[in-house]
Amino acid sequence: GAGGMAKTAPVESSSSGEKKYFKGQILEVLDTMKKWLPATVKKVTKTRTGYELLIHYLDFSSRWDEVIHTVLDKRRLRVLGVTIPMSEIEKKKAEEEKNFREALKSKYGYEVIDIDKDGNCLFRSFAHQIHGDKEKHEQVRELCCDHMEANKNYFGAFFTPSEKIKSFDAYIANQRKTGEWGGHIDIKALQEVFNTNVTVYEPERELPMGQAVDTLKTVRLSFHGQNHYNSVVDPKDPPPLGDGKDSKIKLREVRVANELRGSPANKNKNKSTTKNGGEGGKDDDAAAATKMEEEDVQESLRSLSLRDGEGGGGAGGHNDARHTHTGMNNRPTFRS
Repeated sequence: GAGGMAKTAPVESSSSGEKKYFKGQILEVLDTMKKWLPATVKKVTKTRTGYELLIHYLDFSSRWDEVIHTVLDKRRLRVLGVTIPMSEIEKKKAEEEKNFREALKSKYGYEVIDIDKDGNCLFRSFAHQIHGDKEKHEQVRELCCDHMEANKNYFGAFFTPSEKIKSFDAYIANQRKTGEWGGHIDIKALQEVFNTNVTVYEPERELPMGQAVDTLKTVRLSFHGQNHYNSVVDPKDPPPLGDGKDSKIKLREVRVANELRGSPANKNKNKSTTKNGGEGGKDDDAAAATKMEEEDVQESLRSLSLRDGEGGGGAGGHNDARHTHTGMNNRPTFRS
């Protein structure tokens, strides 16, 4: 992963043979997961036996910063560019990643913006797209979880229990923790929070999340190695895209209206009768409530301009929301 940085000054030796280290220097460091990663030196402190280097792993959160001793930990330091030969699998992955980015650039003119691999990558990517500031990820995470909490019946339908997280309530509570990975459910919630289309790009394919609405902005994400999201920028419509609060189309209202149109209560509201042929009391109340809810969202429905018409459940429709891509729900347990 150190390609493209060869211009950085390597570790040099002084006239006495002692290696030189300096603030801002970029080295390769063997991290605790036994991977060589590029890192920058943030501070150099001379000790009796050598130097202590406060290092920061590039593209990772500062919480992974650590102090490495140049003598005691010398096996973990090496000159940038002096690489251990990559395995064939690593070479293939590196080539696929390079081709993926080049394809987005040549086909659409899009740029992939690298996001910190700290477990917050989905929320950082959304923060970059919506606000133009990836550091607002905690705010984005909170809005996402609040929206899932307020719409548990809908989003809970996409939740799959696991040994660790057995209920959707537990899932929401877990997602509120900084550093917890986001996936398909969170993307669907954020889509409604910010009233935006979402497209996820993977090597060889692109995946619109639900049916796109022409009048809405589109959040673009790239998914790498089945474990990491980056932000994809369209130079013609760059971030910040805005939070969607002023949008005339409210995707949640549209989704609810679509559900109501297909609900048994809606289909049967004119079939409910008493023995005397009149409308039943409870059924009448349900039908009236349904009618009121439908009227509340008619303005949104009339405003919709769906690319593929009204088929398939509409924007954010229940069937579309089940569309997912490989690996998004079964999240690996390594650092991202």
